[in-house]
Amino acid sequence: MVKVSVIIPVYNTEKYIEECLDSVITQDMREWEVICIDDASTDGSAAIMKRYAEQDNRIRVITVEKNGGQAAGRNLGFVNAQGDYVYFLDSDDMLQAGALKRMCALMDKHQVDGMVFNARDFYETPELACEAPIFSGVSAVVEEKGIMDGESMFLAMCEEGHPCCQPGRFLWKRNFLLEEGILNDDETSPHEDELFFLRAVLSAKRMIAVAKEFHLRRYRPGSVMTGHTVEHDFRHCKSYLLLWLRSAEFFRDHNFLNQHCVEIVANYASMFLRGGLDYARKLPSEKRAKIKYNNFLDTVILQSILSESVTERRKEVFLREDTLQQLLQKERIFLYGAGVCGQKVLQLLLQYGCPREKLSFVVTDRQGKAEVFGLPVTDITSLQGIDEQKDIFIVAVTKRWQGEVATLLTKYRFPYVVLEDGYAVIPAPSFGNNDGR
Repeated sequence: MVKVSVIIPVYNTEKYIEECLDSVITQDMREWEVICIDDASTDGSAAIMKRYAEQDNRIRVITVEKNGGQAAGRNLGFVNAQGDYVYFLDSDDMLQAGALKRMCALMDKHQVDGMVFNARDFYETPELACEAPIFSGVSAVVEEKGIMDGESMFLAMCEEGHPCCQPGRFLWKRNFLLEEGILNDDETSPHEDELFFLRAVLSAKRMIAVAKEFHLRRYRPGSVMTGHTVEHDFRHCKSYLLLWLRSAEFFRDHNFLNQHCVEIVANYASMFLRGGLDYARKLPSEKRAKIKYNNFLDTVILQSILSESVTERRKEVFLREDTLQQLLQKERIFLYGAGVCGQKVLQLLLQYGCPREKLSFVVTDRQGKAEVFGLPVTDITSLQGIDEQKDIFIVAVTKRWQGEVATLLTKYRFPYVVLEDGYAVIPAPSFGNNDGR
């Protein structure tokens, strides 16, 4: 009987595949199978996999003639899997000793559709440690919540920070994925795991979180996720844009049970669009024009968004009507930034009838200025009696300085919104009522 199928897509990782396979072979349970997908490797990976398969009949190698990417490889492995559970392992990552036995025991005990756990990240160079994305792990707080439906699990993970979608941090019941028809969308590669994560977690009826490190995640130079070439930017841009569209389609058809979850997942998915547009701005116009998809309508929709957002119009300031109305209800509005962006925000607020007496500019150093554009200028260190319910700060600066200003306002626990080029605003963390500094 096969308890768990370990699916490993492999493409030119001869340097790492032995470590990866050894981490499975040395597990303290025998009821596993490994399905390696040789994704048309051109190095010595195929020979290494063949040798391992000859030595252990629990290891199978499926070879494809044309490179299709990790998503297609995972799908091919999944349809050939026989285990009760499926685990997706990257060919440069590893399992912790004894992980499979403990993972499967927990799944058996709780009879759940899926389980999320932690990973230990390690880096081949010190520089990568600074560049790698920061994901929130599973904390004891989430673990103690026990069995949850998928929507509750998603909300719990978001409360911890930015949830991690890395396939190596999840174990899934194979029949659950089959019944829900959940596969990787290979056209959204290299970020297909984001969509898989959303579909699987939100569709699950029963999930658990475990605050244990079962997975060893490697960050290495030159991988899909750490490269910095124009081609890497092109792939990221194309992937994120389609990911946003596909996630929106899924949300439309998904029968949400928790309305709060609808708001959170919509905000989560908006990151895909922002990510795609950020990468698009790095690309030459002729390269952006080459962004095309299998479905002609997808191409038309996303190219239209690009043409509207990655041209001179991106320099304009836009606010959603509902967000703007919420801002106008505040008793005091502080504009942090008196440059071009600040001027446009000021003009927009005045056009919508905001009384000038509500408005003022805030800076870190007034440099002797008492007014800017006829509005008072206040040094941030002298502000008193800020009320989160009645007051709001608008970070009206370019993207280069947004993070620094947001960090400053967070330090003072001031309520704020950050302008997004061509889009609306992102709420800052809520601190509850406070009396300012």
